Amino acid sequence: MPPFTAVPKRVYLGIDWGSTAVRLYFYFPDEDIFEPLFNLKASSKNDESRYQSGSFGGYINISGDAPVYTGDEVPAALQIPAKLILGKARGIAENNPMLTEINRRQGDAEFERRCQNGLEEIVKTFADQVEKRCNKKNKPLDIVEIGLTIPAHWTLEEEHSYRELIKKDIYFMTEIEAFAQFFFSDPVNVDKYMSDMEDNYVLFLDFGGHSMNGCLFYVRRAEDEYVLMGVKKPFGVVGGSAQWEAAVGDFCTSKALPGGSKVTVKPEIRNRLQKKFREEIRMQECDCFTEIELRIKPPEGYEKGPDDIVSMISAFQSARFFNDAMNGPLKRAEFEIGELAKLTGRYEDVGLKVIVSGGTAKNDTVQGKLNGFCDDVRLNPPIFVHQNFGSNEAFNIAKGAAFAGPKRMELSEYMQNGAAFGIQMMQGSDNPYRQWDDTAFVVLVEKGRSWEFGRTYTTYLSGADRLKIICDPFWIPSSPRSTRLSCTKAYDVLDLLVPEEGTWEFSLSMTPDSKSLLLKQSMVPENGRHIQPPQTTVLEMEFRRSMGCFLVQVKKETGSFDCGVGLEKDNTFVALTGELEERLEKRVEEELARRPHLGASCVYARTSSGSRHNKRSSGDTIEGRARKRASGNAKRQGQQPLVRHPPACRRSNTPLPEPERESQELHDPGSDSRSSSYHPTSTSRESSGADSVASSYHSTATLGKSSEREEAELLADGRARKPPSGNAKPAGRLLPIKDPTARRRSNTRLPNSNQEAPELPDPGSGSRTSSYRPTSTSRESSGVASVASSYHSSLEDFILGIVGVGRDKFPQPRARL
Repeated sequence: MPPFTAVPKRVYLGIDWGSTAVRLYFYFPDEDIFEPLFNLKASSKNDESRYQSGSFGGYINISGDAPVYTGDEVPAALQIPAKLILGKARGIAENNPMLTEINRRQGDAEFERRCQNGLEEIVKTFADQVEKRCNKKNKPLDIVEIGLTIPAHWTLEEEHSYRELIKKDIYFMTEIEAFAQFFFSDPVNVDKYMSDMEDNYVLFLDFGGHSMNGCLFYVRRAEDEYVLMGVKKPFGVVGGSAQWEAAVGDFCTSKALPGGSKVTVKPEIRNRLQKKFREEIRMQECDCFTEIELRIKPPEGYEKGPDDIVSMISAFQSARFFNDAMNGPLKRAEFEIGELAKLTGRYEDVGLKVIVSGGTAKNDTVQGKLNGFCDDVRLNPPIFVHQNFGSNEAFNIAKGAAFAGPKRMELSEYMQNGAAFGIQMMQGSDNPYRQWDDTAFVVLVEKGRSWEFGRTYTTYLSGADRLKIICDPFWIPSSPRSTRLSCTKAYDVLDLLVPEEGTWEFSLSMTPDSKSLLLKQSMVPENGRHIQPPQTTVLEMEFRRSMGCFLVQVKKETGSFDCGVGLEKDNTFVALTGELEERLEKRVEEELARRPHLGASCVYARTSSGSRHNKRSSGDTIEGRARKRASGNAKRQGQQPLVRHPPACRRSNTPLPEPERESQELHDPGSDSRSSSYHPTSTSRESSGADSVASSYHSTATLGKSSEREEAELLADGRARKPPSGNAKPAGRLLPIKDPTARRRSNTRLPNSNQEAPELPDPGSGSRTSSYRPTSTSRESSGVASVASSYHSSLEDFILGIVGVGRDKFPQPRARL
């Protein structure tokens, strides 16, 4: 085929804009191969102590006569990382050494102009090479999408600035999510690090120059691939080698001694001293903060003479610089590693891993502390990626961003892969720790599994109970009639908040186009009359490629939805902010104070002989065991709970009538066991009645039984019931179910909780398990903001001519989980 007729290959471009440099990577989904885009103009003078050769320099010159952007050249000028301007100094304290030069020049029009031009010059530099690579006559490329990585603590405001700079079809993911995608892009290479466990909890920590980012993932091995699901929201803490280096630069500026006398240090000398320091800190032994002598040769023509320029940093001063820069990231890492260790032994077939990346993690002191953190809690040493994954490790995040690009899936495929949606409850009464139930009632599974349009969940709520929709992407039922979903391997989809007191019906089904979910919820009057039409909500679902799961798409330009999505009674979406959580907690407290003698909630079931309320257990969360925090605490949308032990099981001694045996639920709701020979006792405050209603509905739906045969079973609530006096039934037998109309109302109204427990290792929530309390350092420098807000539009036409050409000619790929 002549060169001019070559068909462009589809590619995804990943861009990682780091604190020191910009890295780019192509991914060819049709061939499953990667190709780095190296800086072909990389200078032989490149300072490898700053960034790896082949990257595009990420510094802006803010003083002197040199051009604003000089790539790999380090001129006699003050330089600042362009990422500080791009991110508007988000999360960086005003007294941080990284902002010294920026704060000094606030309101300086010339400084703002140079910053704006610097960002544009950096983008123009790497965009030129992207264009040349895409327009090769014999190997043309068609960029489908561009993946941009960002720090975990950035908000939509910073994303918008970045989007305007690149200006075409792009997708965002945090740097730590992109790194996780890279790590698992080669299953063969990863197998040797993930042990023999098919499922693992993996804590990723990336120590960059400006911040440490991390995230806890639940990793499942599906055939020859790995599937990632976030257990909690990614986190970020400002601090790293860039701050450490900036503090040393400020110190050297005032302490350099050429020939034994103090002098004013020029930018060129400052840059050389900082380079010398970068070389020195890589040689530091663990916890050994000795005196450092920084000695450099003076530049040619230096007016103070030919003597060496020396700056002495005492051991005390060196330790202070390190602690100021690294205390925040290391304390957060220690906390997260400790929380990971608490999962040890709670689930016998799940492993625990810590994986570390980033330039700052190359320092011996940092590595020693991380090894010590793991050793203290009896975890295996961390896996340091730069020691195990070959060359070009600085490009890993860009590679992961590109790899995640083509991971697309339809909702119908997701369901066919085994996804199941359920409704989980947090009861209000007798629940001081705000624990979520360990199991959820299944309301929607793939239509080949007995029911096609979902399943109605009917329950009585006390006005203090909280509900949410969760999803297990690979639900393995213990039997074809299973109606209980273990919450240990599920993530949050939508919080239904705290419904009003009464009997409620909930259902979830697919829309006709199989692209969205249809939620119906309605309150059922006690007398069965004047039934109002259900409130219907269409949940538009989007596939989050960095997490490998479907989430509710909220079309609002606000960053607050990162903390989770809830549905108000007026059918509007609301962010699960701290303020909302406080209001919900107050509402529950008021409800409990109004009726202090409420018991546990109950499931409401309609039968052929009338209606009844099956009492829930509000006692032990797991059969016969002391109460502990539930596994479903504080998951945000797209995040998982901590894993827990499957509940203990025992044989049921209660014979059931023949019609009931057909619909008897024979599985352990807290585990994935396939055994059907045991009956569990109540494993959560929700289980007893829900199982009975579920199995009753299920038998009629699948076996075609008449409504007269619908009879819900009543499971034990974890405590032996005493038969009435004179009754000869042996201990352990269940009592006959009576019509609830013969009971008093107070015996049927019982609450749940409404306030989510603090998010699993969220140190800011006041966890009793650790003394670590990260303080908010978020600020937005007015000088930086004014610069960042003005540079976006000038490159639009330029970038539009580079990417996106011919995109609609090629079908979008769909990834397999």
